[in-house]
Amino acid sequence: MKSQGYTEVILGFLRTAIKIDVILAGIVGFASFLLGWRTVETYGTVLLRTGILVIFFACIMVIGGFAARVQDVGAFTLTGAGDQSENLMQISESGRSSFGCFLQLLAAGLGLVVLGYLLPVIWLLLGYMIHSS
Repeated sequence: MKSQGYTEVILGFLRTAIKIDVILAGIVGFASFLLGWRTVETYGTVLLRTGILVIFFACIMVIGGFAARVQDVGAFTLTGAGDQSENLMQISESGRSSFGCFLQLLAAGLGLVVLGYLLPVIWLLLGYMIHSS
């Protein structure tokens, strides 16, 4: 198996976060269209709130993952089942996986928040540039 460099890992991370942002922005745009919210300001507001919900979901997920790992340690300690070092290694790997999901959703949520703030500003600047020329 080939070892990945830091740049490849970071680019893969950002690529996935951007994919999540594009999918969520498309879903939000379609829902906004169906609900009759057809201005850029309302779309930006809905993107902002969706980003905040994604960040909230990521925080809830990481708290639940931490609680599950604490329960796993308690269960392995009480039962004494399996090899102690193997159990701790599995708990550590699940912790890294949970933290990676948290970072992924956090980056996607922050991307939606930034897009929600910048979209109305960019739209306003484009309108100003078109009308001034």
